[in-house]
Amino acid sequence: MRELLKKPSFRIAFVGALFVLVCLVYFARMFVIVATADPDDKIETGTYTRTEPIQALRGEIYDRNGNKLVYNEYSYDMVFDYDAMAATQVERNVTILQAVKALEERGLAGQRGESSFPFSGTYPNYTYTAEARDGSSNIYYRLLKRIAEDELETDAPVNKTQLTVAILDNFYSENPEAFPAEKEIVDWFISRYKINEKNELGEPMFTDAEIDAILRVRYDMEVADFSPYVRYTFAEDVDVSFVTYIKELRLVGADFEIEIERKYAYPGYASHILGRTGAILAENWEYYEALGYNMNDIVGIDGCEAAFEEHLRGVDGVRVIVEDKNGNIIRSHVEKEPIPGKDVYLTIDIDLQIAAEKALARNVNLVGDAHAGAITAIDPKDGDVLVLASYPTFDLTTYGQDYNNLAGDAHNPLLNRALNAYTPGSAFKVGMVAAGITTGAVNSQTSFYCAGADPVSTGM
Repeated sequence: MRELLKKPSFRIAFVGALFVLVCLVYFARMFVIVATADPDDKIETGTYTRTEPIQALRGEIYDRNGNKLVYNEYSYDMVFDYDAMAATQVERNVTILQAVKALEERGLAGQRGESSFPFSGTYPNYTYTAEARDGSSNIYYRLLKRIAEDELETDAPVNKTQLTVAILDNFYSENPEAFPAEKEIVDWFISRYKINEKNELGEPMFTDAEIDAILRVRYDMEVADFSPYVRYTFAEDVDVSFVTYIKELRLVGADFEIEIERKYAYPGYASHILGRTGAILAENWEYYEALGYNMNDIVGIDGCEAAFEEHLRGVDGVRVIVEDKNGNIIRSHVEKEPIPGKDVYLTIDIDLQIAAEKALARNVNLVGDAHAGAITAIDPKDGDVLVLASYPTFDLTTYGQDYNNLAGDAHNPLLNRALNAYTPGSAFKVGMVAAGITTGAVNSQTSFYCAGADPVSTGM
């Protein structure tokens, strides 16, 4: 054997055979991987896979003649996805600044929505807002939570943070002069978010105005619990042109959620009948959870929206999206198609409803001491309800902004008087007689004594 190894031809053949064997093992392994791999699995490195819901259309509501009463309208909210955003604080700051400038350039700065920022003025000349020093405001308690985290450590346990907030609240209420100065809080946030970083030349990366813009967004992100589980809504109800503009900028981590808003074809009319939609209330969550709803689903709150919820609701779909490390979409597919809700047709005649509401309002106002009333109209041929008018009423399109006034109104415009305010009185006698005749309990010779008072109170 030793002699064979000394021969050059044998050594070459041996090395060649070994090389071929290694290649065969390598290709066999590659074949197994390719043959058994799921085509939907990502094999790219540095990619991020996420899912997003595809909101199902809610059914629309029509009157008896096919007139559309309630319909859907699309709007777009710009959001940031935690996992899809750049990993470093500095890169996130750059992305946020680009987004702020994009809103300003497109004239949509007002779409940023409500802010929890506790300071007025601009960087570095901040002063606390009145709400930030008001012990009963949400802005105050959100600020205390940030101070508590500074006292403890970033991302401290919730129970420990809450205890510290309570201690700080009690301390500052007794020692208001000890409340941290604006600069102390601001400097902590700027350092935490690395907004004060310098470039390669040793110069500040951001101007004072840019620091102000970034700091406001970063603070609101934290207040909103921006995390891998919670996306941050940066701007609400933006138009399609802005969606296109942001897509062209390729902002890392920026995405859009399509919101479907309920619209009313006859604002201010049939409001009690149609009803509202809204988020699931905490006290009703167990009921809806048992029916397969998600916690952030929109449901019917009252009126027909609630009465026909099982018909109007749709079932959301799911889209799977794969992005590279720069936030570019590599591929996406619909994993589950959304199922739209069913349309509902009412027996109400909207033209008669409007005429009845106008007449009711006019006649109530003609009577000096009257403040409310109701009209009901039923088709005698088949019992269909044609009109349910209640006064005073309200406008569903402005319900949110009008709520405090509506709820505090002594005449209770939110009450549906056509159904819930008045006892039927003598009109109910007709129905009772009809039922008695139908069942044979009474006939044309049957009589009843009436004392003109409640039988219970008269002892009868």
